[in-house]
Amino acid sequence: MIKIKLVRTLLALFFAIILTSFGVVLFIHANLGSDTITVFFNGIQRTFSLSLGISSLIYNVLALSLACILSFKDIGWTSIIYALSTGFFMDLFDPFIAPLQLEDGSLIIRV
Repeated sequence: MIKIKLVRTLLALFFAIILTSFGVVLFIHANLGSDTITVFFNGIQRTFSLSLGISSLIYNVLALSLACILSFKDIGWTSIIYALSTGFFMDLFDPFIAPLQLEDGSLIIRV
């Protein structure tokens, strides 16, 4: 029973990481605007000439560190894995999405 719960948790975690990473990369390349955290990623990326995934990792490590200081008992292992792996998958999806040149398409195609 515990193994089934662990497998479900890992599958849900993997799906969440993939979906979030893919969505952020699509959103950035479509030039439709961004949420506040993604704007921060873009700022780090452009200021320090880093990849989107590395800038995401920097933010996530800082946010996770602050969360651990303020409320360590509320941070689970899935939060740590999610925070440390979304940047990797953003960098993984970026080379496949960038050649599509979504920013050049019409609004209907970008949405």
